[in-house]
Amino acid sequence: MDQDKPTDPHIVSLMADGEKLHSIKALGDTPGGKVLVDLLMQDVVAIVYKLQNHPENRDALCTELQVTLALAKLIINSEDSEKVLKEQIEEALRE
Repeated sequence: MDQDKPTDPHIVSLMADGEKLHSIKALGDTPGGKVLVDLLMQDVVAIVYKLQNHPENRDALCTELQVTLALAKLIINSEDSEKVLKEQIEEALRE
């Protein structure tokens, strides 16, 4: 067993989350990732337009808006989120 690797389940979980965030950040840094974010933001504008013109579909459109914004936010904020998570891991390792 590797003694350098943490065994605390909380720290192991944080580190796994860190790997996922790093992958998402890497995606966001690629040209394709930038296109994806741009397309997501275009979708947000289109959904808002639909909400304005078709209030009878409000619930479905609000759900679509929420999901689209969450995905864009995840990609856009991944660098900051990764930094915060690294700080949490470092703090947990000091305890």
